[in-house]
Amino acid sequence: VPFDTVIEAIKPQRSPSHNPIFQAMFVYNDQAAHQPTLPDLTLTPMLVDMGVSKFDVTLFAQEQDGAIQLGLEYNADLFNSETMQRFLTHFETLLESIVADPDTLVGKLNILPEAEHDLLLSQWANVSSEAIEDVTLIPELIASHTANAIAIQQGDVTLTYGDLNQHANQLAHFLMAKGLQPDMAVGLCVERSPEMLIGILGILKAGAAYVPIDPDYPAERVDYILKDAGISLLLTSKALAEHFAEDNVEVIALDDATTFMDQSTTAPEITIEADRLAYMIYTSGSTGKPKGVRISHRNLAHSTVVRFSTYPHPVERFLLLSSFAFDSSLVGIFWTLAAGGTLVLPPHQGERDIPHIADLIQDHQITHLLALPSLYQILLEYADPTQLRSLNTVMVAGEACSLAVVRQHYASIPRAKLYNEYGPTEGTVWSTVWEIPQDAERILIGRPIPNVQAYILDPHQQPVPIGVVGELYIGGAGIAMGYHNRPDLTAERFINNPFGAGRLYRTGDLVRFVEDGQIEFLGRVDYQVKISGYRIELGEIEQALTAHEAVREAVVLALDAGETESQPDIYDLALQVEQQNALDILQQIEAMSDAEADAILRNLIGEHDA
Repeated sequence: VPFDTVIEAIKPQRSPSHNPIFQAMFVYNDQAAHQPTLPDLTLTPMLVDMGVSKFDVTLFAQEQDGAIQLGLEYNADLFNSETMQRFLTHFETLLESIVADPDTLVGKLNILPEAEHDLLLSQWANVSSEAIEDVTLIPELIASHTANAIAIQQGDVTLTYGDLNQHANQLAHFLMAKGLQPDMAVGLCVERSPEMLIGILGILKAGAAYVPIDPDYPAERVDYILKDAGISLLLTSKALAEHFAEDNVEVIALDDATTFMDQSTTAPEITIEADRLAYMIYTSGSTGKPKGVRISHRNLAHSTVVRFSTYPHPVERFLLLSSFAFDSSLVGIFWTLAAGGTLVLPPHQGERDIPHIADLIQDHQITHLLALPSLYQILLEYADPTQLRSLNTVMVAGEACSLAVVRQHYASIPRAKLYNEYGPTEGTVWSTVWEIPQDAERILIGRPIPNVQAYILDPHQQPVPIGVVGELYIGGAGIAMGYHNRPDLTAERFINNPFGAGRLYRTGDLVRFVEDGQIEFLGRVDYQVKISGYRIELGEIEQALTAHEAVREAVVLALDAGETESQPDIYDLALQVEQQNALDILQQIEAMSDAEADAILRNLIGEHDA
């Protein structure tokens, strides 16, 4: 049946971006079986260039004289000749693998020629190494700076490196006197303040690990973290202490001068082992409960130290916008303090006030900034370029960056470098980075940072060819210790490296290598999404919804604003409710105030991370 007749009969939904029904075609011509004969004539088959491609790709195979001749016809608007040549090389390698090992499943056969295999696994997967074998732990780096230099500034309040170290030492002695041991988790629930930094550094100096808890978390989430992490000691403020009155934890107010200021100001005489637990951050979990990611001192030191060689401008003044409960905050906290710079803290809720952020950048002459692309775009739209002139390094992370942000950035502050950072919490903040050029035509996540490997693998954990989509696996010095109290999930997500020593983390992110070895992010293999930088497991929301007695089943979808005309500025949650009073429930949802809806979302949403 002619193809046009088929199209007319089934009337598929048409799209101008591709051919209907199918886009790729394979044509096999058995010359021996279909060789016509004519008297007194010798017929020789030939592959003819028709000058046009009916489909995106057509592969012709013709058997002749004991060999198979291949021809490839493709749409030149979609593919270039280099891509198609690689395709033919991969197909040829696959055929050779089939002949050499006919009993192996096709999906497990090698399709990469040796040169490309070496390029992907030896060069692009591990771009550079940086010797940091003698790990200098973060507290030691911070303690090495000039005592009178300003470490922390919030409004009119400043804290020098000398004061920060002395107060952290006093807190460390206080905690050790309470019997703190290595790997013990200490809760930390405070607002952005100098006390927050004293708490973090004091816990690390005591050899313990801190577990950040955002004061804005709903009570149910806080209770779960306290119990799951086994926290018996919680550092907070006097204003927040009453929130934990009914919890089975000892509460210590960091802003109470009588708490630990009588302790010694000298550094504790303990040895902090690099592979001990430094902190634990809870991220969204698909089972309905958040999961704790365990990060070692070695992980933290590596993530921080390699920034010195990756970024050309040393940190002078960094504005911290991220909550300290999100791992993106580690960029500002530890990079700045390890470098001897000044960490500027906005007031409580000040990170949401765009005019105030612009004023802070100008007033404090901020040189380094990390922000969500969406937040940075609003800042660029609001701020006068003169307010941002002090910036020389801007990093965006936590969600996809658009070309519009790039254009606005270079139009406003062309002298400032713009970087796109990528990395899950399980990779200790960042795993790849890309300096975005002014003339960028698409957004990439770049190459692996020093001492980190990035492999793009198929479902059989075999490397995929250049340009082919696969799942991103990361390895190297940043890989977390695992999940707290979740050996099953740790074994599933952290696997032995099949290409070398150590472990790999399965990110669940779909990516591909482009021609120059940069990595392009394309989406997820599961139902995890990111909305405004928040890492959300849709299954966690479904679990919470089905916990209601009136809800039998729930399906949660995240729809991009461009996909809904009725409410273009929000993400819709689509629920399938099988219950007689479903209409009543939906009417209740529609009647909710913005504040009520926001409270529900805060209870359901997972962590923001880079």
